[in-house]
Amino acid sequence: MPRSQGGLGATLPEFFRLLVALAQADSNLPQLLRGHFGFVESRLVHPDGNVRDRWLRRISDGMVVGNAQSELGNRSFWENATTISEVPDGRGWRLTGKKFYSTGSLFADWIHTTATVDGGHSADVLVPTAAQGVHRLDDWDGFGQRLTGSGTTLFEDVEMAQRPHAGLAQPAHLPPPDHRRPRAQRNESERGVRPELGVSAWKGRCMTASEQKIRVPVLSTEEAVEAAAELATDFAAAAAWRDAERILPSDELDRLSASGLLATTVPATYGGADLPVATVVEVIRLLSVADPNIGQIPHSHFVYVSNLRLHGTPAQQSQLFAEVLAGKRFGNAQSEAGTKHVRDIRTTLVPDGPGRWRLNGRKFYATGALLADWIPVLAHLDVDGPLHVAWVERTTPGVEVIDDWNGLGQRTTASGSVVLTDVSVTTDLITPYAVTFDGPQTYGAFAQVLHAAIDAGIARAAVLQAAAFVRDVSRPYPDAGVERAADDPLVIHAFGEMELAVRAAEALLKEAAAAVDRAGADLTVESAGQASLAVAAARAATTSAALEASTRLFEVAGTRSAAASLRLDRHWRNARTHTLHDPAAWKIQHLGHWAVTGTLPPNHGQL
Repeated sequence: MPRSQGGLGATLPEFFRLLVALAQADSNLPQLLRGHFGFVESRLVHPDGNVRDRWLRRISDGMVVGNAQSELGNRSFWENATTISEVPDGRGWRLTGKKFYSTGSLFADWIHTTATVDGGHSADVLVPTAAQGVHRLDDWDGFGQRLTGSGTTLFEDVEMAQRPHAGLAQPAHLPPPDHRRPRAQRNESERGVRPELGVSAWKGRCMTASEQKIRVPVLSTEEAVEAAAELATDFAAAAAWRDAERILPSDELDRLSASGLLATTVPATYGGADLPVATVVEVIRLLSVADPNIGQIPHSHFVYVSNLRLHGTPAQQSQLFAEVLAGKRFGNAQSEAGTKHVRDIRTTLVPDGPGRWRLNGRKFYATGALLADWIPVLAHLDVDGPLHVAWVERTTPGVEVIDDWNGLGQRTTASGSVVLTDVSVTTDLITPYAVTFDGPQTYGAFAQVLHAAIDAGIARAAVLQAAAFVRDVSRPYPDAGVERAADDPLVIHAFGEMELAVRAAEALLKEAAAAVDRAGADLTVESAGQASLAVAAARAATTSAALEASTRLFEVAGTRSAAASLRLDRHWRNARTHTLHDPAAWKIQHLGHWAVTGTLPPNHGQL
């Protein structure tokens, strides 16, 4: 792609050298990307400038396109049995068909296919892989090129937004045009993200991210919120399916990392966006409306970036912030099962020679560790010594991450166990932790307000799904004397109460985030205490709103909403599971002490 469209502007010889380098590493790689590059080429020469610019901008932002062109059983290669036909009631068009050799589709965000329109002309169609009715089967069994994912793609009545034409047909699920400024219109300080790779990066072997100096986008507050909203729209489409089948959102997290959202709290002095807490909270809330599992997984990532900001040496910060800016993720290995209470930690670092330590222990509730690049481990520095954080790469010998989380809710956070057996850790990858609470701090309030954002997202999602169900599916109760359940006065009143609770929780969440930002700018015992009180109020309110909205969803929606196939119970299961992190009653207790005696809350990580 040309630089004016956000690409690298590589010449064809340079591009072919890149393909050769990929093939030398793994010949499956250029094969599975063949359809993607073919689509890019078709967009570069598209006669409609608006169509061309819209799709090239999406590709520049990381969209991957797969291929679904060929079919089995036809008389010739060119025969196309996949069809787009008008729905009998005239309300739209539907795509139906079966493709084989769909190389790259298993790994793609969109699928480029062709179909015959009502027995007439052939149309190109671009379909999001998350669209309802799209099924990708991993049934390729060739004896070679075994990892290209060249299996079957089924289109079962995929809704189309308009009558397709001989150009690019648009599915009903097409996201709205990207209204952010194209990268080409941003100045260099705003971009700060596009790697400048010479031909040498493509010769002989694949370069690592650090060698290529790859950086994720450095976002403004506006861009971060817009990016989160766009990703949330995509992530919501398959949230119920991931919950039902317990499919971990690994692809979604890769997109989240690539978006730059996980680098928003890296200090500006290290090349990061250094965005305020309020922005991070809104990002987590938006993601949690779509799928609170995806909202929760990066929670510890942000918290341990905060630890690094507070206690990392310049060398540690330079190394680990660079990892975040390269798209790497931090997990967590903090809590332990079977101890006296949540702050009772037994994992220990013991001396193992000059500048070296051995790490041993077992962690549970290690949210995000299974999908992380680095695992910050909370451990005592020597037997019964002060708590420190050991920064361990997930692939380090002696680190075992076990997918044994079986919660009734938040099922795809992979919050299982981490077993650490004689893990070698050098002193330059250990940061203090216990000293965090020796003076005023917002470390705990920041962690807690992110939890509140997750619960606020669950609450809003429950109200939205309840309203959609009542409008489209529910039948009115006969005594109401109305034609639609949405006109039942008791249902309307119940929705009013739910909306009131959720709006109040969202308002307290916004104020809590602002209070943490204010305290961070002028940190004193008083400002830190006020931030903790504001966050306590938000935690109590979002807990109540999430549980109420996810429970009353069934009350307003009626008997049909209890069908297991609808998976509406996931909202309550997610709310009930996540709100158990910290008892809301203790938040209210601390608020009560402040109201009666002016006593500030205790100085620890749960407030």
